[in-house]
Amino acid sequence: ITRLEKLRSGECDALILAAAGLNRLGIEGFERERLPLDLFLPSPGQGIVVVEARQDDHEVIRVLSQVDNHRVRVEAEAERAFCRWVGADCDTRTGALARCRGDLLHLSAFHWFRDEGRARKGEITGRPDEAEELGRRLAIFLSRGGEGNAEANEIV
Repeated sequence: ITRLEKLRSGECDALILAAAGLNRLGIEGFERERLPLDLFLPSPGQGIVVVEARQDDHEVIRVLSQVDNHRVRVEAEAERAFCRWVGADCDTRTGALARCRGDLLHLSAFHWFRDEGRARKGEITGRPDEAEELGRRLAIFLSRGGEGNAEANEIV
């Protein structure tokens, strides 16, 4: 709420906040605009609820498996793999969005390469069962200087 107070007081002209958070808190009265995904990719994993269990807690794992959403799991795996391979952490400028569309998984991502002082953005599409591999291939593609469609400009 402190950032919203700064907006109200005129300390800043605009804020970028998650709509889900504003909605959940019931905050209204601000002019809002949704940023288009082709221009502004969210942080990896945004909107995905993850529940973990101890590896040996079979009863909890059984219960959780009943609410597991395979499509969302695959999307999260692709985004996580991308982050792992580019070395993203909480302090890096990285965006990723994976979406299952029919029988295909599409991953769009960008990463700011600190040592080069620039960002690269790309995308890749493949089968959902290749989620980890797609994240890896896109990360390597961007790390090696590629931009755009990784399949069309394959250098991996």
